[in-house]
Amino acid sequence: MIEQAASDNLSDNTAARPSDDDADTMKTKISATLDSDLANFLDDLPGASRSDKLERLVRDYRRVWLDLQLRRELAAQGNLPEDAETRAWHAVMAQAMWQP
Repeated sequence: MIEQAASDNLSDNTAARPSDDDADTMKTKISATLDSDLANFLDDLPGASRSDKLERLVRDYRRVWLDLQLRRELAAQGNLPEDAETRAWHAVMAQAMWQP
């Protein structure tokens, strides 16, 4: 397997450079070694640099991951037994809906 290091990412340290999303956000410089196929895929994406492209990919992944986490938590809540207040609310709503 051929590994290729991203030339614009040299070391692990915090850079005092604002991100595109928020002027107050600090960025951390990292070094990443990728399989050549992944590096080629990254190079083919639109963007100014590998760093920008990789950051966008990680942000998109995080957004999807957080959405899935929320969906799992909501699904787990749906499996909880109903409490007395919820049962009472359902009874009131059912009665109001079915009265002439």
